[in-house]
Amino acid sequence: LLFESARDAILIIRDGTVIDCNRQASVFFRVDHGTLTGMQILDLSPPAQPDGADSRDVYESMVTRIIAGDHPLITWRMLRPDGSTFDAEASLTRIDLDQTPCIQVAIRDITERLIADQELNEKTVELEAAYEELKAAEEELHVNLDRIVASQEQLAESEQKYRELADLLPQIVYECDPFGRITYANRQAYATFGYTPETAPPDLYVINLIIPSERDT
Repeated sequence: LLFESARDAILIIRDGTVIDCNRQASVFFRVDHGTLTGMQILDLSPPAQPDGADSRDVYESMVTRIIAGDHPLITWRMLRPDGSTFDAEASLTRIDLDQTPCIQVAIRDITERLIADQELNEKTVELEAAYEELKAAEEELHVNLDRIVASQEQLAESEQKYRELADLLPQIVYECDPFGRITYANRQAYATFGYTPETAPPDLYVINLIIPSERDT
């Protein structure tokens, strides 16, 4: 009862030949019980596995281990009689029938699981590549920011030297914005117009320093 109700496909192998199988095996291999029994187990495997290993060599090396009592659990590509394939997880165990050693193979179709794993691996690679790009962009941003900060520091230093030089001149030197509001004046400018940096109005315009009668000329 357990043999027929199992969710895994089960094959009984004697001397490399399938001598019995359950209903699920017929479902997996898409043939009836009578067709499946009598087939060679290697007829249900492609000549080579996905890793390039020869299916016959691998199976024959396992038989010795299984007969000695080993219970290997392997990932194996199976071949259906119609030529299609599926990936399986197979558990191989020795059983004795009529005092003859046989091998019971329990097969679980893992094709969908392997596809999901492959898709997950591909997404992981894509995410890792995106992360590396993001990290490179962040590093480039830091470099650019450092350059901007250095340029601003150099500009501030140059401006300070300019103003120190302007303060030594006997001429009036000032700066204003596009609206005529004075943003900087040297010492001579303050002295000429009777201001100090502390007493100058915060919104002092150039026009305020011109005699009213001269403003329209």
